[in-house]
Amino acid sequence: FVLCFNGGVLALECILQRVHFGDYQGKLLFLVEPTINGLNLAQFGPFAYRSNAASYLNLIWPIGLGLLVQLGRHNLEYGKKRIGNGPELLLAPCIILSASCPIISSSRGGALVMIGLLIIIAGSLMFVKVQSKFLRFTVLSVLFVGLGVGYQFGWEKFESRLINIFSEDIGGRKQIYEVVNEMINNYGLFGSGPGTFETIVQFELGAVLNYWETWVHNDYLEFYLTFGKAGASILIIIGIIFLFQSAIALMSRERILAFFVIISLIGVFIHAVADFPLQTYSVLILICILLNCITSAEFQTRK
Repeated sequence: FVLCFNGGVLALECILQRVHFGDYQGKLLFLVEPTINGLNLAQFGPFAYRSNAASYLNLIWPIGLGLLVQLGRHNLEYGKKRIGNGPELLLAPCIILSASCPIISSSRGGALVMIGLLIIIAGSLMFVKVQSKFLRFTVLSVLFVGLGVGYQFGWEKFESRLINIFSEDIGGRKQIYEVVNEMINNYGLFGSGPGTFETIVQFELGAVLNYWETWVHNDYLEFYLTFGKAGASILIIIGIIFLFQSAIALMSRERILAFFVIISLIGVFIHAVADFPLQTYSVLILICILLNCITSAEFQTRK
């Protein structure tokens, strides 16, 4: 609940900040004007980079939706007999606000991940055993209202960026990927060392790049470059453990909530292919909390 309410308040602040500053210079939390990404459209809320905000909120709204479904089912199964006797409906505005923000942020990757997660979740609800038609209607309504709010406040700016997603070479990412693939061949088994990309890319193939690059905008490619083949094996092991623990969680008593937590994590892992959410501390901390939930005793206890 704390995460979901925090996400709702954060999303509201992000929307108000975007509307207030419009197309002009923005200030994070209405207070701080960053030296990088000074334009309001490039930042979002307290995040100096809009894509990181979208990644964070894409972790929040599926969890809120999972809580809404699970608490609603509990009310029906344990004597209350109707939705709304518990606190689950308080989650609805938080879900709507946080689900709308990836589109309002104008983050192409974040918005596409959000839409993909929405389609997966809407489809999966067909297979979730829900006795109450009102609960099913509420969940679907919250999803589509969130999508509508995103369309109302963010589609105009997002549409222009979406149209240019291929024509503008995805913000120069293709060129960065080609440079990094050549660098990987030069650093062999153990890589260049954690956190070294920003330094070495300017000198290894500096003539190819026109401006200073800080991130690869692909967390897996950057991990492979800096940690090498030996370090990449660590990432593979972590992935295998995650899949194993997720399979157990989906058979637990809290399997519905576990499903939505896993979906939110998969979303940010997909987003990491074209950005750097796994290197953003606020996002990474939330990922660690959710991974800890998946491995907790409650999620690992079979029904």
